[in-house]
Amino acid sequence: MIDRSGMEVERKYWLIRPEDKVTVPQAMAEFQSRIAPVLAEFPDTRLHIFDGHDTYLRQPDFQGFVRVRTNLLRSEMTAKIIGTPDSERRPEVNLKVTSPEDDQVRFLELIGFQRVVTVRQSGNLFIIPGRAEIVVYRTERLPGLTDPRAFVEIEALGGVTVDEAVALVDDFERRLGLSAEKRCRQSIYAIYGLSLDLIVSQCRKAQVD
Repeated sequence: MIDRSGMEVERKYWLIRPEDKVTVPQAMAEFQSRIAPVLAEFPDTRLHIFDGHDTYLRQPDFQGFVRVRTNLLRSEMTAKIIGTPDSERRPEVNLKVTSPEDDQVRFLELIGFQRVVTVRQSGNLFIIPGRAEIVVYRTERLPGLTDPRAFVEIEALGGVTVDEAVALVDDFERRLGLSAEKRCRQSIYAIYGLSLDLIVSQCRKAQVD
Protein backbone atom coordinates (compact mmCIF):
# COMPACT_ATOMS: atom_id res chain seq x y z
CA MET A 1 0.00 0.00 0.00
CA ILE A 2 1.46 3.38 -1.06
CA ASP A 3 1.16 6.28 1.39
CA ARG A 4 -0.34 9.22 -0.49
CA SER A 5 1.54 11.96 1.39
CA GLY A 6 2.21 14.75 -1.13
CA MET A 7 0.31 12.83 -3.82
CA GLU A 8 -2.67 14.36 -5.59
CA VAL A 9 -5.35 11.80 -6.49
CA GLU A 10 -7.91 13.28 -8.85
CA ARG A 11 -9.74 12.44 -12.03
CA LYS A 12 -10.95 14.80 -14.74
CA TYR A 13 -13.87 14.21 -17.11
CA TRP A 14 -14.96 15.93 -20.28
CA LEU A 15 -18.30 17.60 -19.66
CA ILE A 16 -18.29 18.76 -23.25
CA ARG A 17 -15.79 17.94 -25.97
CA PRO A 18 -14.96 20.31 -28.86
CA GLU A 19 -16.87 18.06 -31.28
CA ASP A 20 -20.04 17.91 -29.12
CA LYS A 21 -23.12 19.71 -30.43
CA VAL A 22 -24.37 21.07 -27.09
CA THR A 23 -23.15 24.40 -25.74
CA VAL A 24 -21.06 24.80 -22.61
CA PRO A 25 -23.94 26.42 -20.62
CA GLN A 26 -26.30 23.59 -21.65
CA ALA A 27 -23.83 20.90 -20.58
CA MET A 28 -23.14 22.57 -17.23
CA ALA A 29 -26.84 23.05 -16.49
CA GLU A 30 -27.57 19.39 -17.27
CA PHE A 31 -24.81 18.19 -14.96
CA GLN A 32 -25.87 20.50 -12.13
CA SER A 33 -29.28 18.82 -12.15
CA ARG A 34 -27.56 15.42 -12.05
CA ILE A 35 -25.26 16.29 -9.15
CA ALA A 36 -28.01 17.70 -6.90
CA PRO A 37 -29.41 14.36 -5.60
CA VAL A 38 -25.88 13.08 -4.94
CA LEU A 39 -24.96 16.10 -2.85
CA ALA A 40 -28.24 15.79 -0.93
CA GLU A 41 -26.80 12.61 0.61
CA PHE A 42 -24.06 14.71 2.23
CA PRO A 43 -25.70 17.57 4.17
CA ASP A 44 -22.32 18.96 5.27
CA THR A 45 -21.34 19.74 1.66
CA ARG A 46 -20.02 23.27 1.16
CA LEU A 47 -20.47 25.16 -2.11
CA HIS A 48 -18.00 27.76 -3.38
CA ILE A 49 -18.51 29.71 -6.59
CA PHE A 50 -15.30 30.83 -8.27
CA ASP A 51 -14.17 32.88 -11.23
CA GLY A 52 -10.52 33.59 -11.91
CA HIS A 53 -7.57 32.61 -14.00
CA ASP A 54 -4.49 30.42 -13.99
CA THR A 55 -1.15 31.36 -15.51
CA TYR A 56 1.11 28.44 -16.44
CA LEU A 57 4.89 28.77 -16.56
CA ARG A 58 7.68 26.40 -17.58
CA GLN A 59 11.44 26.23 -17.54
CA PRO A 60 13.58 23.64 -19.30
CA ASP A 61 15.29 22.11 -16.26
CA PHE A 62 12.04 21.42 -14.39
CA GLN A 63 10.05 18.34 -15.46
CA GLY A 64 6.74 19.95 -14.75
CA PHE A 65 5.07 23.35 -14.61
CA VAL A 66 4.16 26.03 -12.11
CA ARG A 67 0.62 27.38 -12.00
CA VAL A 68 -0.17 30.79 -10.52
CA ARG A 69 -3.85 30.76 -9.56
CA THR A 70 -5.93 33.79 -8.69
CA ASN A 71 -9.68 33.60 -8.07
CA LEU A 72 -12.34 34.51 -5.52
CA LEU A 73 -11.47 31.50 -3.36
CA ARG A 74 -7.70 31.51 -3.13
CA SER A 75 -4.38 32.74 -4.40
CA GLU A 76 -1.82 30.00 -4.67
CA MET A 77 1.25 28.82 -6.51
CA THR A 78 1.34 25.14 -7.49
CA ALA A 79 4.14 22.95 -8.82
CA LYS A 80 3.16 19.75 -10.65
CA ILE A 81 5.19 17.04 -12.32
CA ILE A 82 4.25 16.09 -15.88
CA GLY A 83 5.08 13.03 -17.93
CA THR A 84 4.19 10.58 -15.13
CA PRO A 85 2.71 7.21 -16.20
CA ASP A 86 -0.55 7.96 -14.38
CA SER A 87 -2.00 11.44 -14.80
CA GLU A 88 -4.53 10.78 -12.03
CA ARG A 89 -1.85 10.38 -9.34
CA ARG A 90 1.13 12.68 -9.36
CA PRO A 91 3.27 14.75 -6.96
CA GLU A 92 1.95 18.24 -6.30
CA VAL A 93 2.89 21.05 -3.92
CA ASN A 94 0.58 24.01 -3.23
CA LEU A 95 1.78 27.23 -1.62
CA LYS A 96 -0.66 29.80 -0.29
CA VAL A 97 0.56 33.23 -1.32
CA THR A 98 -0.46 36.79 -0.53
CA SER A 99 1.68 38.66 -3.07
CA PRO A 100 -0.12 40.06 -6.14
CA GLU A 101 -0.24 37.76 -9.15
CA ASP A 102 2.01 40.01 -11.23
CA ASP A 103 4.69 39.82 -8.54
CA GLN A 104 4.47 36.02 -8.45
CA VAL A 105 4.87 35.81 -12.22
CA ARG A 106 7.78 38.28 -12.22
CA PHE A 107 9.51 36.25 -9.49
CA LEU A 108 9.19 33.04 -11.52
CA GLU A 109 10.40 34.77 -14.70
CA LEU A 110 13.42 36.11 -12.81
CA ILE A 111 14.51 32.56 -11.92
CA GLY A 112 14.13 31.27 -15.46
CA PHE A 113 10.47 30.36 -15.94
CA GLN A 114 8.56 31.50 -19.00
CA ARG A 115 4.88 32.18 -19.30
CA VAL A 116 3.11 29.64 -21.54
CA VAL A 117 -0.60 30.39 -21.36
CA THR A 118 -3.28 31.97 -19.17
CA VAL A 119 -6.67 30.26 -18.82
CA ARG A 120 -9.85 31.59 -17.27
CA GLN A 121 -11.70 29.13 -15.03
CA SER A 122 -15.17 29.62 -13.55
CA GLY A 123 -17.65 27.29 -11.93
CA ASN A 124 -18.75 25.58 -8.73
CA LEU A 125 -16.61 23.79 -6.16
CA PHE A 126 -18.41 21.30 -3.90
CA ILE A 127 -16.46 20.21 -0.82
CA ILE A 128 -17.62 17.04 0.92
CA PRO A 129 -15.48 17.03 4.09
CA GLY A 130 -13.31 13.97 4.53
CA ARG A 131 -14.40 12.51 1.20
CA ALA A 132 -13.94 14.52 -1.96
CA GLU A 133 -13.98 17.79 -3.83
CA ILE A 134 -16.14 17.93 -6.96
CA VAL A 135 -15.51 20.79 -9.35
CA VAL A 136 -17.81 21.66 -12.26
CA TYR A 137 -16.21 24.36 -14.37
CA ARG A 138 -15.64 25.94 -17.75
CA THR A 139 -12.36 27.14 -19.21
CA GLU A 140 -11.42 29.70 -21.85
CA ARG A 141 -8.09 30.86 -23.22
CA LEU A 142 -7.01 34.42 -22.38
CA PRO A 143 -6.94 36.94 -23.84
CA GLY A 144 -10.11 36.85 -25.88
CA LEU A 145 -12.04 34.10 -24.03
CA THR A 146 -11.53 31.67 -26.93
CA ASP A 147 -11.67 27.85 -27.09
CA PRO A 148 -14.33 27.21 -24.40
CA ARG A 149 -14.35 23.79 -22.71
CA ALA A 150 -16.15 22.30 -19.70
CA PHE A 151 -15.02 19.67 -17.21
CA VAL A 152 -15.82 17.82 -14.01
CA GLU A 153 -13.07 16.95 -11.56
CA ILE A 154 -13.20 14.65 -8.56
CA GLU A 155 -10.34 14.88 -6.07
CA ALA A 156 -10.07 12.62 -3.03
CA LEU A 157 -9.88 14.39 0.31
CA GLY A 158 -9.87 11.21 2.37
CA GLY A 159 -7.80 8.06 2.23
CA VAL A 160 -4.45 7.46 3.90
CA THR A 161 -3.14 5.37 1.02
CA VAL A 162 -3.32 5.90 -2.73
CA ASP A 163 -5.61 2.87 -3.09
CA GLU A 164 -8.05 4.28 -0.54
CA ALA A 165 -8.07 7.66 -2.28
CA VAL A 166 -8.67 6.04 -5.68
CA ALA A 167 -11.56 4.06 -4.17
CA LEU A 168 -13.17 7.34 -3.07
CA VAL A 169 -12.85 8.78 -6.59
CA ASP A 170 -14.29 5.57 -8.05
CA ASP A 171 -17.26 5.82 -5.68
CA PHE A 172 -18.15 9.35 -6.74
CA GLU A 173 -17.61 8.52 -10.40
CA ARG A 174 -20.29 5.85 -9.99
CA ARG A 175 -22.64 8.11 -8.01
CA LEU A 176 -22.43 10.85 -10.64
CA GLY A 177 -22.97 8.52 -13.57
CA LEU A 178 -19.62 9.33 -15.12
CA SER A 179 -17.77 6.80 -17.22
CA ALA A 180 -14.25 5.81 -18.21
CA GLU A 181 -15.01 7.00 -21.76
CA LYS A 182 -15.51 10.54 -20.44
CA ARG A 183 -12.18 10.63 -18.57
CA CYS A 184 -9.79 13.33 -19.72
CA ARG A 185 -6.15 12.28 -19.39
CA GLN A 186 -4.79 15.72 -20.28
CA SER A 187 -4.17 18.52 -17.83
CA ILE A 188 -5.56 21.99 -18.52
CA TYR A 189 -1.95 22.98 -19.09
CA ALA A 190 -1.58 20.34 -21.80
CA ILE A 191 -4.89 21.22 -23.45
CA TYR A 192 -4.22 24.94 -23.72
CA GLY A 193 -0.43 25.08 -23.60
CA LEU A 194 2.20 24.26 -26.15
CA SER A 195 3.88 20.89 -26.54
CA LEU A 196 6.68 20.16 -24.09
CA ASP A 197 9.33 20.04 -26.82
CA LEU A 198 8.33 23.42 -28.19
CA ILE A 199 8.24 24.98 -24.74
CA VAL A 200 11.68 23.68 -23.89
CA SER A 201 13.15 24.86 -27.20
CA GLN A 202 11.64 28.31 -26.73
CA CYS A 203 13.02 28.55 -23.20
CA ARG A 204 16.50 27.55 -24.32
CA LYS A 205 16.43 29.97 -27.24
CA ALA A 206 15.43 32.80 -24.88
CA GLN A 207 18.31 31.93 -22.56
CA VAL A 208 20.79 32.04 -25.45
CA ASP A 209 19.40 35.32 -26.77
